Amino acid sequence: MGNINALRVDLDKQLNGTWFNYEDGIRFKIARWGNEKFLAAQRAAVEQRKVVLNAKDLTDEQKLDANREAASSTILLDWENLDENGVPVAYCPEQALQYFRDPELIGLWTFVFLTSVNEANFRKERLEADLKNSPTS
Repeated sequence: MGNINALRVDLDKQLNGTWFNYEDGIRFKIARWGNEKFLAAQRAAVEQRKVVLNAKDLTDEQKLDANREAASSTILLDWENLDENGVPVAYCPEQALQYFRDPELIGLWTFVFLTSVNEANFRKERLEADLKNSPTS
């Protein structure tokens, strides 16, 4: 029988992120897609584009770019061991957005997006609950 506590998410991790390993020692600190900071940034990015473009609705590509902009500051929160041609690259939302918009770096966007939407990545630690409910305890 499954324990409901195993499904609980860590609210801090959802908002403030947790570290995930990528390739070649690169690590990304990623928050949960749809957290309140992301939703506010996404709304602002969409509304800004509507005003600038004098448009009632946005195209799919414009909506995707608004998501990338919001995610660059609220989903991808930091990175480690990232360099460009041997020169370390410090995290900043502007650099993250530049990478998200680069068609040759689609793998980075895909990794961040898929990691952020996977609810299991943001669950609370289950060891204590598992031990309490084990048949030997």
